[in-house]
Amino acid sequence: MRTILIIFLLILSVNTSSAEVVDQVIINSANWQDVYSGILYAELSEVPSKFILSEEYSTGIIPLLNNRLTDVYLIESDRVPYAMYYKNRLEVNGYTVTVLKSTDLTDTNLELAGMSEVSNFIIIDGSYGYNAVSVAPYAIKSRSFVLFADKENINRIYSFLKTTGTENLTLYGHLDYEVRQKLEEFTPDVINTGSKFDDNLAIVEKYMQIEPTKQVLLTNGDSIESSLMAGDEPVIFIGENDVPPQVIRYVKDNNVSTGVLIGNELTGSAKRLKDATGMFIFIKFAQGNAGAGNAGGVAALDIFQIPKNELDLDILPVNYNIASNDLEVIYENKADVDTYLKSSIAIYADEEHVATIGDEDVVFVESGGSIPIAYPVDLNEYVSDSRTLSMEITTHFGEAPKSLDHAFRKNMDIGLIKEVDTSAIVVKKVVYDIEEHKLKVLIQNIGDVPVYVKTRIDLTIYGEKKVLIMDVPELIDVGGEAVAIFITTLSNTNLEQNRDALVHINYGKRDNVMIKVLEGTYPLGIEGKKGPVAGAVVVLTVMIFAIGLVKKYALWERIRATPSKSPASMEHMNKK
Repeated sequence: MRTILIIFLLILSVNTSSAEVVDQVIINSANWQDVYSGILYAELSEVPSKFILSEEYSTGIIPLLNNRLTDVYLIESDRVPYAMYYKNRLEVNGYTVTVLKSTDLTDTNLELAGMSEVSNFIIIDGSYGYNAVSVAPYAIKSRSFVLFADKENINRIYSFLKTTGTENLTLYGHLDYEVRQKLEEFTPDVINTGSKFDDNLAIVEKYMQIEPTKQVLLTNGDSIESSLMAGDEPVIFIGENDVPPQVIRYVKDNNVSTGVLIGNELTGSAKRLKDATGMFIFIKFAQGNAGAGNAGGVAALDIFQIPKNELDLDILPVNYNIASNDLEVIYENKADVDTYLKSSIAIYADEEHVATIGDEDVVFVESGGSIPIAYPVDLNEYVSDSRTLSMEITTHFGEAPKSLDHAFRKNMDIGLIKEVDTSAIVVKKVVYDIEEHKLKVLIQNIGDVPVYVKTRIDLTIYGEKKVLIMDVPELIDVGGEAVAIFITTLSNTNLEQNRDALVHINYGKRDNVMIKVLEGTYPLGIEGKKGPVAGAVVVLTVMIFAIGLVKKYALWERIRATPSKSPASMEHMNKK
């Protein structure tokens, strides 16, 4: 009986072992996180991988597979696979298929992380897909798995890290406060500069510390391609229309000699990098396709697009205000994401270049909103001479103040207006009401005309910048006051970090062109009864009152239980 049991256990052991064999990985999912996690698992397991891009592609990919690698691990979305019944198709072609059905992105991400048997992890927010591309080469080189975390799934991520055991943890890019707070006990390395380019260069430097190289891959982080995730070279970001100066400096300072551009959509930016640094640029725009029927066949790159926030910035008709000597430019943000910009404007009288103006600091434009800017410039002599005014504007813009990777150039005629605006305002105070969770800015109209105001407050929330802005302008009568109210919850830590509040107000007598600006730093006062000190006083008062009641009750009980005494004795007790 014992012999039979031993043989049974040996058979079970062999079967279990063979079930865990993976020769190659195929991902059948329209979700980029499934594709990313699957490729990462394959790279860390040192096996090849393929991802399906369409139903048509799913049929053509089978002849391209290595039929000597028969044990296929198929990662397949239960909701959005590109091809139905793909397991059966593979089995018909002689492959042994194990399926991981992806019903939940976090579950799939953690399942593959566990199977990778690593103890190093990189945490990113899946809302920023470019961060996944940025960290991929370092993740492979350092044998780390990338986990997608947010405030909704952080408890599951935390439990996984505690159970699995974590040796090195890196928090990369913007993350929800709840994520950072929950993972503090792991003493993670944190990379979060507020700029995707600076974050990218920081992770490139970590890669270089493991394996220095003079060749890098160039992309903007909007797509997944096999070489971007092979770990052979680090990835350096360039912009869609330009190359940030810090990227140029890094390439120069580190003598990076060769760049391989993935795809040909960024050739303009790659050329600017080449001109600025002298590096050699190669473009990878196709791949060999030996399975297509001839050994010399080529095919387009397999590129999986990552959803991104589309930026869309425009400029409304421009006017020169003869009364104020200002060029009035209104920037319109048509995108659903906050945008930062910086412009350089060349002004022409007829065809003569007569002035150049622009932004010294980065300008913020809320999602779906607009902002007018008055650029001081005296053009009255050209107006008097009846010369035609025009301008050429170059605007760099992006999702963060240090990530102005988009750009456009536009030629526009300049109209003429004459508007005298004598409006004036002051900020009386800025307070936070702890009880009502409201941040309030009291504004007074000290001018001689009614004024429209649109208020913004810049705060630092757990080390990150946060902008609060009013949805619509508010009208204040002459001599009147208004309170701009922002509903937000600030913790004691937030209040400590924001003892002074940066207030920015656009105002003016025209509601559509609030061209004047009041900006300043004001002490942040505290109101309400639920503050830390007030709360402690209330609790202490209640405790003292309760103790007094208990003592009185005990005294009366003692009196009731005591036999009748003489008046003298009672008087003595009352004195006590």
